[in-house]
Amino acid sequence: MDALYDTLNKEITEIGIKTPTAQQKEIFLENMKKIDIKGNEIIYVLIKTHQKLENSTDINNLPYEAKELKMGIKFNIDNFPIKLFYILNLFVTKHIEHLHDEINRKLLN
Repeated sequence: MDALYDTLNKEITEIGIKTPTAQQKEIFLENMKKIDIKGNEIIYVLIKTHQKLENSTDINNLPYEAKELKMGIKFNIDNFPIKLFYILNLFVTKHIEHLHDEINRKLLN
């Protein structure tokens, strides 16, 4: 997963990052509802990878004030570093495109 993280990080660095707007956060949260379980698992790994790279002394705890629930882990995106938000946003966008491509391939076959 470090390779995926590195690739996404490189892409966001090239476009530049600034504090996400309320609209960007809203779109991100709406897009999160569209991804599958595998996508959610990858997001968690990306979050943990970022935590490990940015704060390697505390990798055993849930990052960014996350809360463990019965059905998984809940994150508040307002607690994410700006760079992490853009990495996740880019991943979610690309993952949704991948899911749409998969659906289209199945429909054509």
